[in-house]
Formats: sequence, structure tokens, C-alpha cells
Amino acid sequence: MDKDTKPGMRSPEKPTPKSFVKPAIAVSAFTIGLIYVLFCFDSLLHVGNVLLNAFGSLLAGFFIAYILNVFVNLFENFVFGRLTRGTNKFWHTIRRPLCVALAFAVVILIFLAIVLYIVPEIFQSLELIGETARVNIPIYVQNVTKWVEQVSAELNLDLTNNLDFLRDFNWTSLLSGATEFTSTLVSSLVNATVNLASGIFTFILAIIFSIYFLMGKESLQLSLKRIVYSFLPRKAVATITDVCVTANNIFSSFVRGQLTECVILGCLCFIGMSLIGFDYALLISCIITISALIPILGAYIGCGIGAFLLLLVNPMDAVWFVIFIICLQQFEGNVIYPKVVGSTIGLPGVWVMTAVTVCSNLFGIMGIVIGTPLAAVIYAVVKRVTTNRLYRKNLTNDDLAPGRYPYIADSHYASVSSGRPLSAHVLEQYEKQRKAVKPKHPNFKKIFKKK
Repeated sequence: MDKDTKPGMRSPEKPTPKSFVKPAIAVSAFTIGLIYVLFCFDSLLHVGNVLLNAFGSLLAGFFIAYILNVFVNLFENFVFGRLTRGTNKFWHTIRRPLCVALAFAVVILIFLAIVLYIVPEIFQSLELIGETARVNIPIYVQNVTKWVEQVSAELNLDLTNNLDFLRDFNWTSLLSGATEFTSTLVSSLVNATVNLASGIFTFILAIIFSIYFLMGKESLQLSLKRIVYSFLPRKAVATITDVCVTANNIFSSFVRGQLTECVILGCLCFIGMSLIGFDYALLISCIITISALIPILGAYIGCGIGAFLLLLVNPMDAVWFVIFIICLQQFEGNVIYPKVVGSTIGLPGVWVMTAVTVCSNLFGIMGIVIGTPLAAVIYAVVKRVTTNRLYRKNLTNDDLAPGRYPYIADSHYASVSSGRPLSAHVLEQYEKQRKAVKPKHPNFKKIFKKK
């Protein structure tokens, strides 16, 4: 051991010659590309729309196959797992076609159940809500007006204009307008659905593509591997493979977990509301199920809509419904979800909300669905890259703890003679506060120790 090297100290890094050609080229290319995107965004959007229309059937087929692959794996590995692990040649011949057919059958049955049973109940509940609102809202307005009059009389406030507005406002016309708007919206949705008949051919092609993807997913994966491994260098192939495997695991676990959570939460909500006796149990349960697809924010959105619908019937029902949903979400999130779904995708809550907000503004409803797993993939990649780079620089999380700033003596504003940076006095003061001796508490064991 060298005399100047103490045990436990890190050996200083040897300076290695660095080439700034590649970073300069990368920064220049990124800058030029960003400028081009900012100034030619409309042209790029037009090109993207053309490519999306050209490959729309293929992309839709891949999306359908990716979703149905969850059911295919369920049937192959769990329902018929014993046969799959066996050596029966006949079963291995019919295994994939049978599991694909069962996956499509499950989706079709779910769709038919929604159309035949749930949709009529939802429209009936909407009509009842409209009738109830016409009766109850004027009563609520009268009660609020009386309460405001009492408060203004006690506090000597002049709220005559506001009270006249509440009394004279035609709430019936507002409700009629809302009903007409709802009916117009429904009719426009029906017309839009009819106009989608021109896209039936695209949908059929997407179904055919999804069947091909599901039937030959192993051969398709082998073909992609042959192309990637034959044309790209080894390190690039390893990086692409690592990212793709990570993305597939995150997306598949997210899809499987969110679908399972939505179904469980919706069923528990319907059972609980039916037992308690809340109105519009099926409608509100469907809203809770759909809103649960949105991470973090979905629970509050579904709870708010359900409470508003019950508020039109009975304000106390809305209060008890909010309490019921809070208890249900705590039970489902802490007891059922960890056992049925497993661990989450490992993305902090603030990044989930950021991903949902940004991707919903960029891509609409599809952005809400894919934003969270996409952000989780980016988060995992960035976390691994920063960990590796810090390891090469011989830094740990303890070195980056609050109040610690490695390499700060190498600042351009550090003193040449002493190496003290501009913020040296602030850091020294913080270090003194951190190392300040805490007041010692009396040792009661010694005081009350038996002699």
C-alpha cells in the first residue's frame, strides 16, 4: 500500500483523454433536429397523418393483438397449463388456434354484455337523473336562498342582487337545455358510429393482422431478431434488446394490472352500492370502472361524478358515497391489488400525474392509457443510465445527500489559491449546523439505579 493512501480512501480517478467530437456531433444533430421540428411541425404532422393512414390497419392489429395476448397467455399457461407442459402432440397442434379463438370469444361476450345489459340501464338511469334533477334542484335553490337570507340578516350583509338572481333564474330551462344537449350529443355519437361504416374494412384488416400476430408471434419475434442481430453491432443490439424487454414487461404488467383492478373495483362498487341501497348503482359502478383506467386521478374523477349524480337525489347519499368509495379504494389498494396484480410499474406518483397530463394533451384518450407505461419505461432507462454513470465516477447516494456537493472545488469560480468556491461560506455554515452537538438528555437509568 502506498504511504499517502489511507485505508478506506478511494483511489483517485486517472485522467483519461476525452474526445469531444462525438458529443459535439450529437449535440449539433439534436439542435438541428429540434429546430426543424419547431419550424416545420405542420409538415411533420401531415406526414405523420399520411403514414398513420397507410399503416393504420397494421398498427391497430398490433394493438389488438397486444391486448388479446394477455388472454391468450392466460389460457395457455394457466387454464390449460397442464396440457401445455405435457407432450401431447394433438394438443400442441390445436393449442394456439383454440386459445386465440377463446380470447376473441371472451372479448366478444364482454362487448355483448355491455351492449345488451349495461347500456340500456345506463340510458334509463340518465332519464331518471334528469327527472329527479327537475324536481330537486328548485327545492335546493329555495333552501340555499333561505340560508343566505338568514346569514345576511345575522351579519347585516346586502345580498339582494344575488338572491334575486337565484329566485328569478329559470332552472327548468337550464335542465331542458342540458337534456336537449345530451340527446343531441347521443344522436351525434350515433351518427358518428354510422359514419364509421367506411372504416369497417380497416377494422376487418386489423382483426386479420391481430390473428396473424397472435398465431405466429414466435416466428415474428424470430424474424425481428434475425434482422436486428444481422445488421446492428453487438452493443447496439444489446441496448435495444434490454430496452424492448423492459418496455414489454412494463406494458404487459400495466395492461394486465389495470384491467384486473378496474374489473375488481367496479364489481365491488356495484355489490357495495346495491347492499347499501344507493341509487344508480350500475351507472356509477360503470363510471368507476372506466375512470379506474386513469392512474391516480381516475379514482377522484369517478368518485366526483358519482357523488354529483347522487347529490341530485339526496345530499346525504353523496356524503355516504364518498366515504364508501374512500374505504373501498383503501381496501382494494392495500388488500386485493397487491395479491391479485402484484407490484406496480415502479413510477413515482408525481411522474404518473405528469405523464397522464402531458400525454392526454398530446394524444387524447390514447395518451391517458399509454402515457403511464411509456413514462415508466423512460424512467427505468434514465435511472439505469444515471446509476451506471455515477458508478463510473465513484459516487453514491450518500455522496449526493442534502448538503453535500462533490467536485464543487472544481468550479470555475473557485479560488485558484485555496480552491474555495463562491458558496463555501454557506456550505460551511450548513455543515456546522449539521454537526452541532445535541443537548444531552439525563440518563434516568443511572439516576434511578438501585444501589
